[in-house]
Amino acid sequence: MQRQSLETVVLKSKLIDMGAPETVLGLAMDPPLKSDIHNAILQLKELGGLLNTVNGEFVLNDGDMTFIGKVMAHLPVDIRVSRLIVLGHTFSVVDEAVIIGAALSVQGVFSEHYNREMTTYATKLAWANGTGSDLIALLTAYKVYQERVRQNQREFDHRWAERCGIQLRMMHEVVELVQEINHRLAYFNIQPIPAPYAGVMNEYERCIILKVVFAGAFYPNFAVYGENDADSEKETFRITNGRNPCNTVILQGLPSKHIGQLYRKSIKEIFWNFLERSTKIDVSFDNSEKVYVTFTPSRSDIDSQLGAYLTEYQDNHDVSGNVLVEVYKAVKYGQLNRGLKLNVLNPGKAQDYALDHGVAERTSGEFQWKKQEKMNRDYVVYPRKNYIDGKLTHFVHLHKFFILPREEAQDEDRIRTLLNSSANLESVRKEQLKVGMMVAAQRQFGNNLYFCRARVIDNDFSQPQKVEVFFIDFGNTANLSMACIRLIRQGLHANDCLVEQLPPRAIECRLACIAPTAISAIRGRWTEETIRRFTNKIPVNSKVRADVYAFVDGIAYVTLNHGYHSLQLDGLWLQLEKVVRRTRGEYSPLGSEVISGLSDVIFDHDRRMACELLKHPYILDDVQIDAIVKPQEAEVNAPPENICDKQLSLKGPTSPLTANLFSLTKSASMKNCRIERNSVNSVLLDNNYQDYHQKMLVATHIKKSGNGDLLLYQTTVMPNIPGLMALLSLIFCPTAEFCRDSDNSRFISVLTGLGSKPGTKIPMFEEHDMQIPLDIKLDHDDIECINQLRYSMSSLLLLRNGQDVPELENHARYKLQQKIRDLTLKKFPPKPFVWNQCDVKPTELLQISDLHNGASIFPFLTSLKLDPMATEEQTERLNKSCKELYEIISINRIQKDGVKCLLCDAYLNGVIQVRLHVFTKLHQDREAEIGFIKQKY
Repeated sequence: MQRQSLETVVLKSKLIDMGAPETVLGLAMDPPLKSDIHNAILQLKELGGLLNTVNGEFVLNDGDMTFIGKVMAHLPVDIRVSRLIVLGHTFSVVDEAVIIGAALSVQGVFSEHYNREMTTYATKLAWANGTGSDLIALLTAYKVYQERVRQNQREFDHRWAERCGIQLRMMHEVVELVQEINHRLAYFNIQPIPAPYAGVMNEYERCIILKVVFAGAFYPNFAVYGENDADSEKETFRITNGRNPCNTVILQGLPSKHIGQLYRKSIKEIFWNFLERSTKIDVSFDNSEKVYVTFTPSRSDIDSQLGAYLTEYQDNHDVSGNVLVEVYKAVKYGQLNRGLKLNVLNPGKAQDYALDHGVAERTSGEFQWKKQEKMNRDYVVYPRKNYIDGKLTHFVHLHKFFILPREEAQDEDRIRTLLNSSANLESVRKEQLKVGMMVAAQRQFGNNLYFCRARVIDNDFSQPQKVEVFFIDFGNTANLSMACIRLIRQGLHANDCLVEQLPPRAIECRLACIAPTAISAIRGRWTEETIRRFTNKIPVNSKVRADVYAFVDGIAYVTLNHGYHSLQLDGLWLQLEKVVRRTRGEYSPLGSEVISGLSDVIFDHDRRMACELLKHPYILDDVQIDAIVKPQEAEVNAPPENICDKQLSLKGPTSPLTANLFSLTKSASMKNCRIERNSVNSVLLDNNYQDYHQKMLVATHIKKSGNGDLLLYQTTVMPNIPGLMALLSLIFCPTAEFCRDSDNSRFISVLTGLGSKPGTKIPMFEEHDMQIPLDIKLDHDDIECINQLRYSMSSLLLLRNGQDVPELENHARYKLQQKIRDLTLKKFPPKPFVWNQCDVKPTELLQISDLHNGASIFPFLTSLKLDPMATEEQTERLNKSCKELYEIISINRIQKDGVKCLLCDAYLNGVIQVRLHVFTKLHQDREAEIGFIKQKY
């Protein structure tokens, strides 16, 4: 009895039907403590193994056994793993649930080697395949191993296991346990749906369904992060000094007096210890102790299609979202606290070393590092008007495509004419080509080939006749044979500028206000289907007109019009349900491009509007031009160690995107949460930091560390869907209580848990109660949908007369993906974690009788009536508040103590915050509810 968990012992005592568990276990020679038995019963009630009632009567320390409870009692695994398998059966992913459950029950499937933590971490990232889930990593490893067995590749198992970080003996145990579990499940008729009746799920849907099952199985082991606002986003860009946090990490401890530029190569060597040597690393400084290390996708100095981190074209799916995998690995390396050492010269000797090697100079007595520009800044192409008329030359995805403006087409023709004259070209050998070099390369135009300007982005000597190039005037890449490449004659000019120094004629663009949905693209990347639909609508080489909202860091934020129909594509893609609309404030980094913060985008937009109003030309400043021409600082080999004067210890690498976790349960509400160091999520970065709603993470179990922190084990990052935390909690909780705002017009939070003892406010299981603020608009339609799903699950798991297991209704699993609603303001109730706190009249309760006579594992939730949004007098007051916000935007001035949006009950402290707020979909939806009509100011 002591070899099993107390919850399992309680269930087995129920099977023998000799009375309440406390009575049966009290007969043991060494009985458990009554308090432990009580807690075990509460755990089982929370997980659905026991009902709250015995023969229809409420009993605190006992309950009738459910179908889930019977499965739990018969399986040789933890009760939460048993619940995982039953929910997997309910949602038609029982095979995957059994494999994951068996792998969780066998410790040490993945190898853990001392001093090889970076290799282990990289291997786990690969197994997780961008899903952010330790459980899916286990599933993937098992499937790959079984495929090797099926293909009779067992003779190299040990070599494969060592390379892939698998403990082969543990994997054999998982295989045996899967067989044992399936054998026992056959008694309950739990098995996969036959093929003719099984619904077809693609990879994205299956991954989401699995994560929903994880949430249901391990409720309430939830944690949240990413509760951002405009101020925290500003702080992110302040920490990186305006650099893109999605591809930048920070080292600290190198004072500017030591001239950090001397040690660029030494700093790069630190990162090449755990990254591929082909990774492009830029090291920059800002006259502080910080060192900024920026990564560019491998093989691409130009951000080619093959290096575009937002599409399915990429083979590497190690991480999801917009943050580069190199950032994750760098932060992991910083967590290991290896103590980074850097040998440096004294400041005076450092200056002399730089001057002697010709990489620095003194100008008017001031020491300056030399810079060089490969492009002529006087010929930079950018949208001088608020629109671009031109031709779509290349399309990667909806956040990366290229347009050749009509006024630049003549220059491109002139360059092409020059390059297709044999007198201006020279033959070249492969060993002469270096990455970054400008060449002439053949490009297809209809049925003809013409030489165009291109930059070498990869020259792999393992392929003697192949070179990858990027056509800078069109935006596409190509793998070409050496016969298609020529050197450009030195001194060749076009428009009084060297052809090699003339900036690209095409403009890189991205569609504004849209991003991939978490449902259609589980890794946050554009799907091939979405890209295909776009190119079918607007094929390459079509004439387009792009309305420019802003131009920042060389990228134009646009909406596209095509042909004569003035089609705005963000609306089109919303109809296709492949994208989610972003607020006008969410323009900054959604890709691997280096883009500044929101304030830069808004500032550029305001300047464009002012120039258009005053009929002044729009001209880029030097900072914006630098972002396009990218001047390079001279590099030099670091001083030899034998002449260095001292050794500095660098701290990091770190990232400002590192997420802070916290739990919403009562027992964990005041404790710090950390993820266990061997988890694939041990580096948790908020890769959608401009999305201000909470993100969610699920752990299989939580332990308390020696310092009082909570350690989360076997974690899974949930899809980035607004309100998912609240919806999953409502779907899988034993019961819930809704809290309304002071006007009784909307729900602001829910309290989930086992509820209170009948007729009292005393909670039954206070430690696991969760107070969840609502960041979605939850109404009665949503609650009805949740109740339908709970009813379907209860019906599926209800033991009827003569049945060992209920039959599965195949449509139930689709309910979950249909009711994600708009964002709404989060609020906490007056008294968190208190049941029956709302003074509600019986007529205000929307209560539904249990159709299974109290035997439902997931009973209906009782909702409350909501009053109309606003009276006529309130509507007038809200309209006045909205008008005030738009007046603040028009005069670009705000009072010292800020302003309050009465419609959303939100305080705004600056003009930029006001501008962002009025463009949020939440605010605009509420404007529509009160009938507010915008006026021109």
